[in-house]
Amino acid sequence: MRWTDSLSGLTGALSALAVTDAQGKTLDADAAFEILSGWVRHCAQSKGRLYFVGNGAGASMASHFAADIAKMS
Repeated sequence: MRWTDSLSGLTGALSALAVTDAQGKTLDADAAFEILSGWVRHCAQSKGRLYFVGNGAGASMASHFAADIAKMS
């Protein structure tokens, strides 16, 4: 497999991303990312903490997500 094949698959998956709010209303992915970025900035500025938890594969995903979020702050 070529790396460009993996890149195409990732691009396809991200293009199909669906984001909803707490009420189940669909949000534009860019708008949702801006909301998330604001929450992370606010948390960092107020010396708050974010916790991500998971079990099994979810624990790996939680750890990876926490590392990604740490890069944003």
